[in-house]
Amino acid sequence: MEEYTQYDDMGGMQQQHSSSLKGYKIVIGLMAIVMVVMSVLYYRQIQELRGSTEDLTVERDNLIANLDSLQVDFNNIRTENDTIRQQISTERYRADSLMEQLKKERGWSYAKIKKYEKELGTLRVVLKGYIRQIDSLNQLNTRLISENTSMKRDLSNLRLRADKAEESQQELQAQIRKAAVITARDINLSALNGKDQQVKKARRATNLRVDFILNANQVAQVGERDVYVRVKGPNDMILANANSGLFQYQGQKINYSAKRSVDYQGEDLPVAIYFGGESITEGRYNIELYMDGYLIGTNEIILQ
Repeated sequence: MEEYTQYDDMGGMQQQHSSSLKGYKIVIGLMAIVMVVMSVLYYRQIQELRGSTEDLTVERDNLIANLDSLQVDFNNIRTENDTIRQQISTERYRADSLMEQLKKERGWSYAKIKKYEKELGTLRVVLKGYIRQIDSLNQLNTRLISENTSMKRDLSNLRLRADKAEESQQELQAQIRKAAVITARDINLSALNGKDQQVKKARRATNLRVDFILNANQVAQVGERDVYVRVKGPNDMILANANSGLFQYQGQKINYSAKRSVDYQGEDLPVAIYFGGESITEGRYNIELYMDGYLIGTNEIILQ
């Protein structure tokens, strides 16, 4: 009986030892599996962290490059408008300040990237707004310059037409004045004696009479006016007496032999002007008639 009992105790101990060893193996296997899983998770985390850091670096570099390009665009804007130029200067300062922040930033994250991208987007929108505004002002300025040039050209044409119109008007007035000049025809010179009778010999004459007709002119002004006669004798001297004098002709005062006032009414008007003197001799006589400042007729008469 004792031997049998001892045998049973030893068998139980062996069975118990075998069970414990099996349990240890299971625990060790589980721990190995856990370590493998943790290693894989750690590796993936390291890879993800490394990839995230590289992505942030790329995002940061792109952000800085875009901001640098935006600064160049701000610096290249040119405008003559003082208000816009001052506003652009303010926005350029904002872009410079943002660049300083980017360069000093150390704790990069996706949230900060989004924040900086938002500020950069705002600056880009502002820049585009200024570009459109400046372009509109330039187009307006170009249009105004074109309109101003056109106005100057039109004004020049108007002045030219006005000058031509004035010149034409002056020519027309000159033609009217010329047309209004009263002329004389049938100018004749007669030698008279003391009784105002016509004589054939000049040496018997004591007076001269100039006969002529003032031509009808419906354009000429009617009314009284003076007619002057200049009689140049054979000695080329203007005949003169106590009744002779001076009158105005083309800005100068010249002498006349005799004159007479007439009432002209636009119709043919016969006129006779007398001159008395002692220097009447035979020869060639030149007669000139003047009225209203114009030479209205001439003739040459030979007295025997």
